Amino acid sequence: MDAPSQPYDLLDRDFDDGMPGLDDHEPWTPGMLQRVLSWNGALVDRAALNLMERLFLSESRPDLDGDVSTQIEQIRDTYADAHLLDEPEGFFETRGEGGPFMVRHLGDIPGGERLEVSFESGYHTFDPAFVDDYGEHSPNEMCTARIWRHREGAHPTILCLHCWCGGRLWMEEHIFAASCLYRDGFDVALMTLPFHGPRTPQGALFSGQMFPSRDLRRTNEAFGQAVFDVHTLIGWLRGHGAEGPIGLMGISLGGYTASLLASVSDDFDFVVPVIAPSSFSDLLWWHGQNHPQRQSAEASGLDLEGFRQAWAVHSPLSHELRVPKDRVLIVGAAGDRIVRPAQVLALWEHWDCPEIRWFSGSHLAHFGRFDYIGEIREWLKQRVVD
Repeated sequence: MDAPSQPYDLLDRDFDDGMPGLDDHEPWTPGMLQRVLSWNGALVDRAALNLMERLFLSESRPDLDGDVSTQIEQIRDTYADAHLLDEPEGFFETRGEGGPFMVRHLGDIPGGERLEVSFESGYHTFDPAFVDDYGEHSPNEMCTARIWRHREGAHPTILCLHCWCGGRLWMEEHIFAASCLYRDGFDVALMTLPFHGPRTPQGALFSGQMFPSRDLRRTNEAFGQAVFDVHTLIGWLRGHGAEGPIGLMGISLGGYTASLLASVSDDFDFVVPVIAPSSFSDLLWWHGQNHPQRQSAEASGLDLEGFRQAWAVHSPLSHELRVPKDRVLIVGAAGDRIVRPAQVLALWEHWDCPEIRWFSGSHLAHFGRFDYIGEIREWLKQRVVD
C-alpha cells in the first residue's frame, strides 16, 4: 500500500454514515450480528457525545481568551519546530528520574505479590515560561502505579495505560484484566496519567478535565510528563527485578500515549493500542463541527492545519514506529463514533499495516469485550511469552 504524502491525509476519510467504507477495508468482515452491535454501539457513543458537548467538551477546545492567532503562533514557535519532529528526544525525556519512591505491599498472589508504587514526578516543562503555571497543581506531582509481579523467573512486563477520565487503579485492574495477564505469565504495571485519578487537581470537576484540555500548552506538556513518568516507572521496574521484555497496552487516551511512547523511545518490545486516536487535533476539530467555539476560533485565524501543528509534537503520525512491526497489535471498534475508524486506520497505515483486530461495538459500548481481550491475550502469548 502506497503511503500518502502526508499521514494526516488519512484522517480525511469518513466512515460515519455506516459500515460500507469500512467493509471495503480489510480486515473488517462483519456478519449481520456484528453490524447490529456496531450500529447500536454507535448510538451509545452519539448519545454520550451529546451529553459531553453540553457538559464537558467546551473545556476541550482551544483556549479562546485574548488574541487566538497570537497564542497559536507562540505555541507553534515553541512546540512545532521541525527539529523536535525529526528528533523527538529534544522534547521527550526518555530517561525519567523521578522519586523518591514509596512502596506499599498490597497482598500476596499465587507465585508473587501486588504492590503500590508512588513517586514524585521529576518532570520539568519544556517551555521554561510555563513552569509556574504547570506546577501549581500539586496533586499532579505524585504518580502512582500498581504492580502485579512474580517473585521468581524473568517474566515479560506489560504496562497498561488508562483511558480519559480513568486513573482509579483498582478499577483499571479489572478493565485491563490484570489477573488474567498475570496468569498468562506477565508482570503487570498500571500507572496513573497526568491530571487523572489521585492526580486530579482540586477544583476540577472530574478526572481528566485538565488533560487533554483547551489549554494547548498544558496538553503538550502533560504528554511530555506522561512519557517522562512512564520511563521513571520503567527504570524502577528494571532496578527491581524486571528482566524480560517490556511493552505497552493502552485504551483510548492510554492507547494514544502508548502509540506515542512506541514512536519516540527504543525501550519497548511490543505495543497494543486499543480504540486509540492518532491525532487529537483532528479528533477535537471533527467533533467541534458547528460548535460556537470552533466558529469563533476559525474567525480568529485558527484552522485545522494550525491546530495540527500546535499538537504535532505528541501525535504518533508525526513520528516513525520504533517497535518491530510484528510486535504491534492495533484494536479498533467498528461502531466507534468518538474515535472514528479513520483515526485507527490512519495509525495502522502510518505504521505500515501491522496486525489489526476489530470488535463489534463502539468506544463506550464494548460489545464483544471478552472476545477481543481473549484475542489480545492469545496474541501476547504467541508474540511475547512463547
